Amino acid sequence: MKILVIGTGSIGTRHINNLLKLGVRPVLYSCSGVRKFKELDYIDSLSVQEFDGILVCSKTSQHEEHIAFALQCSKNIFIEKPLLMKLDEFASWGGLVNPEHYIETGFMLRLHPQVKQIKEIIESGDLGRLLHCKLNVGQHLKFWRPNVDYVDSYSAKATEGGGVLNDLSHELDLARFFCGAYRSSSAQILSGSAINIESEASADVISIHNNGIQSNVHLDYLNLAYTRNSQFIFERGSVFWNYATAKLQVFDNEGVETLSQSMSNFDRNDMYEDYVQHFLNNIKSGEKNAVSDLEDGLEIVKLINVIKKENVDESLRNRG
Repeated sequence: MKILVIGTGSIGTRHINNLLKLGVRPVLYSCSGVRKFKELDYIDSLSVQEFDGILVCSKTSQHEEHIAFALQCSKNIFIEKPLLMKLDEFASWGGLVNPEHYIETGFMLRLHPQVKQIKEIIESGDLGRLLHCKLNVGQHLKFWRPNVDYVDSYSAKATEGGGVLNDLSHELDLARFFCGAYRSSSAQILSGSAINIESEASADVISIHNNGIQSNVHLDYLNLAYTRNSQFIFERGSVFWNYATAKLQVFDNEGVETLSQSMSNFDRNDMYEDYVQHFLNNIKSGEKNAVSDLEDGLEIVKLINVIKKENVDESLRNRG
């Protein structure tokens, strides 16, 4: 199987290592020119050629070019989230998409076993209708890449696709995954000036979904203690999930705990490996059952763009 990985940064490296673990030796394209995988083959330029599958793992600001290239070279494309910086970039390559294409958009948290359990609880109706969910994730940017000065990382630069809305968009996708399509959203955004970065350092997004469920999503680069948790309020109970400790709790209508589950051996790389294996399996079988498809990716880009535009407009009104 001939697989190309575009981008060999942190997420590209993770996917490359998982491909090797799964018995696939990918061909690589280094956006920086650095060839750190000496044992693997590289292509020198993005000249159109055929591949069984392509993983786009470059900076978000480079996705527009790299997705357009990938669509001309393969029917099977895996694009790391977020899909694009701006929704209007879709116009440059959307016409290349056809029914033969199978596209994944990288929201791997959907594959977490406890996320699947929460989804099953919601769909079962055992606790009644879901009324509200709150998702929270935060970690100081200096802890993200220990060998890199975070001020120089792409996360710190809005022009390269950095900022919590893009970097931590998994939670925005999970809110949609659990609660349904977004109807309306409003947000408060905090600039990154407190930690000397150009991108936004914090965002609080409150949304109403098409089925009337309310969600509240908090994202930040500021928390010195890594935090990632969620809570779900139902008509007849509640669910609490702590990603950081892999603990899931369910409470009934009387507030009695009916489930307390901890995954002590959970390894976050399992989700990435499972996602790559899913991608490879679909290539082999010709199926197109995406974990998160093109529409899922585009909807989150649309949401982020609306939030950013409204906050820019609000800032201009306040200055006036």
